[in-house]
Amino acid sequence: MTAQKAFETALNLINQREEDGEYILNIEDLRKNAVSYLNILTISLYELDCKIRGVACNIDNNTPEELESLDSALTLHKSLCGAAVPYGLAFMLLLEEEPERAEKFHLLYKEECARVERLCTKGRRHGIKEVY
Repeated sequence: MTAQKAFETALNLINQREEDGEYILNIEDLRKNAVSYLNILTISLYELDCKIRGVACNIDNNTPEELESLDSALTLHKSLCGAAVPYGLAFMLLLEEEPERAEKFHLLYKEECARVERLCTKGRRHGIKEVY
């Protein structure tokens, strides 16, 4: 998923389009902030991403790539990009202007992160080598 797709999904979630597809507000400020917000989300989801992929998480040496623009590809697992990233971005885009609405998206973001973690990190069976 690209950062642009995540941004468009977040805009659709917060209802910033008219029925004819035109934007309700001037979204240039939102667009300018979106890359920074997505970089923050990528860092905050990094540990969960590592857990889903089953790799060691080393924030000092192996941090996710920083997004340069909305044309950049998100490097997070697709299960996070599908809903957690758009919900988190919608939360961040609304936080300053409409904190009550933003809180709803924050709750959805947290629930989605928990759901993805539950689904993707189920326990694995191991054979018992020695009982006694």
